[in-house]
Amino acid sequence: MSYSYIEGLALENINFSTLMLPIEAATEALCRLDERLFRSEALADGFISRTHYQETCANLWMDGELIHLKDLVLHDVEADIRAPTHELTRGAHLLHLRRRLFNQQGKWPIDKAGILNLINRPDGFDNVFNYDEGVKEKNKRVEKEKQKEDHVEGLYKAIDEITERSQNIIEQIKSGEKIKARNTQESKPKDGYASIAEDVADPLEQWLELIEFTKKYPAVFAAAILLDAWLLLKPIENSNAFGRLLCCYILNQRLTSNVMPPIIKGLQKSRKRWQSFEKIEVRLAIILEGFELAGGEAMSELDRLSLAHERMMLAAKKCRSNSSLPGLIDLFIQYPVVSTASASKALNITPRAVDQLLKQLGSAVPRERTGRGRYRMWGII
Repeated sequence: MSYSYIEGLALENINFSTLMLPIEAATEALCRLDERLFRSEALADGFISRTHYQETCANLWMDGELIHLKDLVLHDVEADIRAPTHELTRGAHLLHLRRRLFNQQGKWPIDKAGILNLINRPDGFDNVFNYDEGVKEKNKRVEKEKQKEDHVEGLYKAIDEITERSQNIIEQIKSGEKIKARNTQESKPKDGYASIAEDVADPLEQWLELIEFTKKYPAVFAAAILLDAWLLLKPIENSNAFGRLLCCYILNQRLTSNVMPPIIKGLQKSRKRWQSFEKIEVRLAIILEGFELAGGEAMSELDRLSLAHERMMLAAKKCRSNSSLPGLIDLFIQYPVVSTASASKALNITPRAVDQLLKQLGSAVPRERTGRGRYRMWGII
């Protein structure tokens, strides 16, 4: 068997003395966030909704794609102000994935068939969650047939290589050249990991095996290893964003049951960037630092939301019992930005009524985000 990522994670190859403090700090930050959300029932749902948008934008930013938060929010509520771009469409897909993963509460199967269905069928989530025995048997048969075809194809390639090498040797003998000795020494994998091209095993299967291997480690450390392995092995091409999303889901399963932790935003805020040429201790330390920053940023966000919610609720005490003002306040907590069109659609009132509700809030109204007079949006910063 070829050298795998799991073999490179032997305890003697990792200097745990440099990772204990980052693991402890990241775990404490995420656990404090989870506990505070458990105690903040009024803000929990709104914070989780805002986190989905922010994490989606940060996830695309990590891959070098930029979308504005306001464009993503307006596209999600079907109140676009411009034609959606390719990046915005991809962001909407990632947002949909994140919401469905969180709503499943640990019921989504992390296996090869489930991941491939989730990647290739953005509108076919039910196929992932509703397996039956017939589908499982069919997938097994298809997988076995594919393995046989790959094996036969590999044999043909080996025969072609031998034939080509034999022809080269014959030509060298005819021309009187000295025959070059074949280099049979196997190259050692860099930093304990084999590349996808040199690795016989399926990278996705390696990553799935790594999930079982890391169950003996703390949840934060396991998530860091899984994220590092996904970025290094690249089980699915051009899917680093999906790998980060899966690590959020695993943390939600094992550590923070009340929220999918906003670790991607923490990785974005980190002073250092993950680089494949670094040693494994350095790579894991960078990821753990991002986890710690994520917890701190989320706590600060909760502080701002709590203060803004308190001020707006004081202004809403004098409103009528059938007023739509409490609903507008909930929208400000739930969405990073709210426009007149999106508020009127969500509350089923006219745009003029939305303007009247904003006037009732007075000084407690959130900050206007566009700086324009014709089309305005408000949001808690």
